Amino acid sequence: MNNLAKLTLALLTACPILIGQTAPKKEDAVKPPAHGHNIEVLLTSKLFKINYAIPENIKNIVNGLVSQYGTVTADNLTKTLTVRDLETNLKAIEAAIEVLDESQPPSISVELWIDVIWASNATAKGSGEPVPERLSGVVSTLSKTLGYKQFAHGGVVTHRLSESSPRASGFSELNPGFGLPSAPGMRLNWSLSNCKISQDCIMEGNFGASFLSSSISNAAINLGFKDKNIIGSTMLGGGVSMIIVVSMYDPDSN
Repeated sequence: MNNLAKLTLALLTACPILIGQTAPKKEDAVKPPAHGHNIEVLLTSKLFKINYAIPENIKNIVNGLVSQYGTVTADNLTKTLTVRDLETNLKAIEAAIEVLDESQPPSISVELWIDVIWASNATAKGSGEPVPERLSGVVSTLSKTLGYKQFAHGGVVTHRLSESSPRASGFSELNPGFGLPSAPGMRLNWSLSNCKISQDCIMEGNFGASFLSSSISNAAINLGFKDKNIIGSTMLGGGVSMIIVVSMYDPDSN
């Protein structure tokens, strides 16, 4: 049975009126409270633990199932959904949530590494932190294609990104290199937006960054695990360029 059929069956089982059974008598229906009475006394709250799906996604569907008095609150951090509604309506909602949670694959998360590399065309040996071995392929490509002769590592930012948080931003203080000053102004501001992670762990999105008076805006990224994208470069003066590399890793791998 497919997921749509399961959901339909769950709703029809919990709400027999939908499949042609006799409707409740008017006097049996929940009546609006009399003047001066609070509808709150008729409402019940229930907390649902969401195991696989994104709570916010389920909330959007459950909002269409609650009564005019009902409310639905999602918490993606604790993976819970809180429904407050008439007790007679909670049974159908519980059945729908159970099917919706099973019908969706587990939420996917990835770890992004944002590296800054200082690159120089100078022949005289410069100073700076060495570039990590994991970026040796990037350094080789930059040497062959752009003719850079020296490299130093400006720093790295790591950030965990999931389907439920498609955007992020932050900053990082960078290591000096090739005569760049060690000062509070050595800060990289970065942002990720419009990020989408597919079931086969391919991430697409846009990256932006600013450093001193230079910036990179809405650069497109497309990454699989262990891929390394050279997002962009900008000249800083004195023959030194800033190169930004974004890599993606499995956050649960050893």
